[in-house]
Amino acid sequence: MGKTTRGTRTTKAFCLIFALLFLASACGGMTGKAGTGTTADVVASYTSALKTGATIYEQGMSLCKDLYEAKVIDKAFRDKVVSVAWKYWASYHAAQKALEYYMQFKDESGYSALAKAMTTYYTDKDALSGIVAALTAKGVK
Repeated sequence: MGKTTRGTRTTKAFCLIFALLFLASACGGMTGKAGTGTTADVVASYTSALKTGATIYEQGMSLCKDLYEAKVIDKAFRDKVVSVAWKYWASYHAAQKALEYYMQFKDESGYSALAKAMTTYYTDKDALSGIVAALTAKGVK
């Protein structure tokens, strides 16, 4: 029962691809432009970006585990995935804390810290998305 079959990996990989495409297109419009709207727009945009990243992380790590257990990827590739994921996770939490601070105080220094944290977050999310795309490609074979 604990074994992953080829059909299951392929199905998961296709679901992940579609989820990534949907999430990327849904968040593409406001991403990085939150400063152009109201406080509610800023919060909504960044919250959406954080949720997208969390989904990519969760699905990607699940796929990584499945592919490693099925011996589709080796330990070195798994370790590379984990390294990128840890960096992403740290920037995700920093951005989350900055967003909480901004929502509480809504001041200029809070927005500046939020913008800086989100810039780092977007960079790390892009790296995570790239590594998850590589995992997905390996899972489809």
